[in-house]
Amino acid sequence: YCIVDESSQVSMPVCLGPLGFCDKFVLVGDHYQLPPLIINPDARAGLSKSLFKTLSEKFPEAVVDLTHQYRMCSDIMLLSNTIIYEGRLKCGSEEIANQSLKIPKLNNLKGTFPENLDLKDRWIENILDENKKVLFLNHDPVGGCEETSSKENIENVKEADLIFQIVEAMLLCGVPESSIGVMSFYRAQLRLFYRKFARRKDIEMLTADQFQGRDKDCVIISMVKSNDRNDAVRLLKEWRRVNVAITRARAKLIIVGSKRTLQNLRTINAFMNILDTRGWFYDLPFKADTFYSFA
Repeated sequence: YCIVDESSQVSMPVCLGPLGFCDKFVLVGDHYQLPPLIINPDARAGLSKSLFKTLSEKFPEAVVDLTHQYRMCSDIMLLSNTIIYEGRLKCGSEEIANQSLKIPKLNNLKGTFPENLDLKDRWIENILDENKKVLFLNHDPVGGCEETSSKENIENVKEADLIFQIVEAMLLCGVPESSIGVMSFYRAQLRLFYRKFARRKDIEMLTADQFQGRDKDCVIISMVKSNDRNDAVRLLKEWRRVNVAITRARAKLIIVGSKRTLQNLRTINAFMNILDTRGWFYDLPFKADTFYSFA
C-alpha cells in the first residue's frame, strides 16, 4: 500500500512516482483547498491539476467523503460549509462545536485606555467577548487605513497597528502566544508583523498558503486591501485560498479589513453575505487605533 497525504497539493508527476512501487494506493486530500504550486506559467495549465482531483472527477464512486471535522467550532465551520462544502461538514463532537477562545484575565485591560473612554468605544473589550467567535472588523470608519504599494509590495500600516493592539490585548489578558496565528495574503504585510512582534517568538505569522495544514485557537487575518477603487486584486480572487484562510482557526476567527473594498469582489461575495446576515460585522470607531496603549 502507498498512502499519499495532502495529495491534492502535489503535482501529478511527483504523486505518480511512489505509486509505481505499490499494489494499492490511497490518496488523502481536499481539492477545495490550494492546488499544487507551479511557478512556471507555461507548465501551470497541465501540472496545477493534481492526480487526486483528476481521479475524484473521473471515478466519483471511489471517493469517500470524511465529513466530520475535528478542528473548527460550528460558527467558523459555517462559513466554508455554506460557501464550499454544500453543508456536508459536521463537527466531530459537541466539545468541538462549542469551543471558544478563553480570555482568563479580561480585567487586565484596565489602565490601557483613558478612564473617560465611552463604553461603545472600548472596541477591544467588545471583540474579546468569548461568545463572539467570528468577527470581521471593518476599519473603513477609522480613517487612514488605506493600503500603500511599491512595485509588487502591498502593505497597510494602520491595519497592522490595529492587529498589533488586538494581539497585545489578548496576551495581556492571559491568552498564550502559541494560541495565536496572524495571517496575511501579502508578504510585505507579514514583514510589518515580523517587526512589530519581534519579541513574541511563539506567535506564528504566515501567508494563507503557508498556513495550509496548520491551525491555531485564534487566527487573525489581515486583508490589507483598502482603496478608493474598491480593487481587491488577484490574490483574493482565488476562492480556494480564501477557504484555506478561514478554516485555520479552531475557536476564534478575526478578519480585519475594508468592507467597502472587499464587498465588490464576486469571489468572496457569498462569504461577505454570511457575515452580514449573522451579524458578524463590527464597525470600528473613528480613530480606534488611538484609544488603547500597550507598552
